[in-house]
Amino acid sequence: MEAEIRAQIPGIDQVVSEYASGYLNHASLLYTPESDTNGQSPLDEAAETITALLVSASGDFSDQNNTSIRNLVDRFISKLNAANGIDGERRQLAPKTRKLAQAIQVGSQRNISSTLGLAGGVVDLESTNTRKVESRVDRKKLEKAERKIAAKQDRKVMKNVEYEASRLLDQPTDAQSYEEFYMAVNPLQLGGDQAKSKDIKVEGVDVSIGGKRILTDTTLTMAFGRRYGLVGQNGIGKSTLLRALSRRELAIPTHISILHVEQEITGDDTPALQAVLDADVWRKHLLAEQEKISKQLSELEAERSSMADTSTDAERLDRHRDGLDSTLSDIHAKLSEMESDKAESRAASIMAGLGFSEEAQHYATKTFSGGWRMRLALARALFCEPDLLLLDVSHDRAFLNEVATDIIHQHSERLDYYKGANFDSFYATKEERRKTAKREYENQMAQRAHLQAFIDKFRYNAAKSSEAQSRIKKLEKMPVLEAPESEYTVHFKFPEVEKLSPPIIQMSDVSFGYSPPNRS
Repeated sequence: MEAEIRAQIPGIDQVVSEYASGYLNHASLLYTPESDTNGQSPLDEAAETITALLVSASGDFSDQNNTSIRNLVDRFISKLNAANGIDGERRQLAPKTRKLAQAIQVGSQRNISSTLGLAGGVVDLESTNTRKVESRVDRKKLEKAERKIAAKQDRKVMKNVEYEASRLLDQPTDAQSYEEFYMAVNPLQLGGDQAKSKDIKVEGVDVSIGGKRILTDTTLTMAFGRRYGLVGQNGIGKSTLLRALSRRELAIPTHISILHVEQEITGDDTPALQAVLDADVWRKHLLAEQEKISKQLSELEAERSSMADTSTDAERLDRHRDGLDSTLSDIHAKLSEMESDKAESRAASIMAGLGFSEEAQHYATKTFSGGWRMRLALARALFCEPDLLLLDVSHDRAFLNEVATDIIHQHSERLDYYKGANFDSFYATKEERRKTAKREYENQMAQRAHLQAFIDKFRYNAAKSSEAQSRIKKLEKMPVLEAPESEYTVHFKFPEVEKLSPPIIQMSDVSFGYSPPNRS
């Protein structure tokens, strides 16, 4: 079932998919006709719990997705029933998955509210330990496995990644829409993360593309609030690095939101202002959920008013209503934190700052030229206020001088940092560093050659052997310096001009003269 779960929910945590599969498998082994009381067997309870868990883990709370996941769970249960036999005899399956004993809070795993979008209220797997489905997994082994997975994620680097296209502000792939990619890259934060550091430090970064090594065992460091200019020769891999960051293929903490502006947005009939508002996908999603849940609550209230307070159906509706109220409270809190009510005025202000008149803000996006669509893409990014904004839109030296507070120089499969530098000061400092490195390298090579010459001459001389050994040890202790890269130069070659055969200019019936006032 794990493979089917991952196919249905591509971004699901492995621990969650293993838990779901193992939980259902274990519940099926506990099922007997005698345990099926009041129409609710351990397997039925497990199916409801796992369905709710997978819906929450997917981040898609639509009825269509809920039905699709429930069908997936039902198919797996049917297979388990067939494997266990109709006569109730238990045939021990040999699951390839490991069942988890410790509760998994999906909200904390994916930074998504544990109640958000779940009509039935909170799904707390810890409470399942009080039911008939009991876990037999060693807690210490589970905790060790989880620590191992977390450490693996922290050390995650990208190797030999083949990119199709990274278009966060458009459609990044044929399979994913902008909304799907946005929510996958930027999981919803519901409080508790404001105090976390927004600085980025990723060590041991390796990046390759198409068999070509871009970065090797380097460190990526960026301080929150600084504006970095990424510079390097054409083809060195700057865009590849930005794409890796935009997709979190480098271990960027999930509480740091990312947006990547790489090309202008695709034009359609959407008004420009609305296109900017729609860029904040979580705001759009939460507003839709708020409207949906408010409608459900109104319908429940109408249905509840016709029931007696002591009826079983009334109690069921009250529990359902409490769950929806809790979810709606989460949504209201997050929308308030986003200052959603000020969104339209803020978007209009950003667009005005980028040159869009009040009238132009209501034009369809397809009416704008490529340059204006790029401005619109930038407006969308600024509206979302990401912690990490990646711009792959400029080779303008003046732009880097004006905007950058620091420079990252990408070369020789590594990153060099120039703090407090714009492009001009970086270029001057880089040249000084290169000249200093060249002098140090040449001096060391000369010193090595001098030592080696003495060693070769007196290695087998009894009178000088101790001095030769001393120089051998000195040579071994010297740090090995890499040859500095040669200065980048561009050569132009113009072909020799062939001699032109006379006459070069020939004129016929031509006259020349001055009018009397202008005669000299």
